[in-house]
Amino acid sequence: MIKESHGLLSARFEKSKPILVICLAILGILSSFVTMDTLMLPTTNIHDTILSYGKIYHTRNTKFGQSTTFFGYKYFTTNGFEFITDKVYIEDPQIKIEHSLIFKNVLGVSNQERDFTKKLISGLNDGHIYYYLIMTISTFISICILVFKKYISNNEYLNIILFNLFLLFCVLIIWWTFN
Repeated sequence: MIKESHGLLSARFEKSKPILVICLAILGILSSFVTMDTLMLPTTNIHDTILSYGKIYHTRNTKFGQSTTFFGYKYFTTNGFEFITDKVYIEDPQIKIEHSLIFKNVLGVSNQERDFTKKLISGLNDGHIYYYLIMTISTFISICILVFKKYISNNEYLNIILFNLFLLFCVLIIWWTFN
C-alpha cells in the first residue's frame, strides 16, 4: 500500500497524470468543436421535403399496469436529415432546415406558415448544448489544475476524473437518446 504524505499525489497517480492530461485535452477539443459548430459558426439554410415520419411513444410498465405516453414525431427528409418535434405535427412537407456546418445538426425547422424551432428536441436543441459547454469548460479547467498546480491531493485527482467521466456519460446518453 502506498502512503500519501503531506497531501501530495501518490506515485501511482503521478505516473498516470500525463495520460489523463492527454485524454482531457482530446475530450476538451472534441466538445469545443461541437460547441463552436453550434454556437459560433454560421448556419446553412436549405429547402427540403419531408419524406416520412413516425410517432414516438414512451411505454411505462409498473406493478399497477401499463401506460403509454405520446412523445412526439420523428421526421426524415430527402436530404438525409432527421429531427424530432415535441408533439407538433408538420402538415406541409415543404420545409426549410437550418443546420450547422460541420456536424450537420438540425438547429431550426420552418415552413411558410410556422416556425418549429422551439419545438425541436433532437440533436443539440432543448438545452442539450449546455452539457457540451460545461464539459468544454470543465476539461480545460481540469487540465489547468493538473498542469499548473504544484501540489494536488489524491482526492482532487479522483474528483477531476469522476466529474469529467460523469459529464461524458451525460453527453453520451443525451446523444444516444436524442439523435
